[in-house]
Amino acid sequence: MCVVGDVEELGNWKTFNCQMTWTEGHIWVLKDLLVTSKSHFGYKYVLMEGAKPSTWEAGQNRLADLRKLPVVESSPSFDMFNERKGDASAKSVEIFDVW
Repeated sequence: MCVVGDVEELGNWKTFNCQMTWTEGHIWVLKDLLVTSKSHFGYKYVLMEGAKPSTWEAGQNRLADLRKLPVVESSPSFDMFNERKGDASAKSVEIFDVW
């Protein structure tokens, strides 16, 4: 399973480099993705067969607005939107979806 979307970090709908990892409880996780190009973007989940996409999530694109998502306090801050590392305005967020 991977995530693809309309920002460079998610492959601009063309590359499938954001592979997710399966965890116990049938939960797929993508950790340490740093989106710094835009605060909002569209994305979808894609089932993969090897390195090729086999099934795209149906329906409209999902939308993420990183500025509206809750901050994860336990995660280290990162350079989001060209802000400096460690800056109080930099933040880490989590997105929880069901497909």
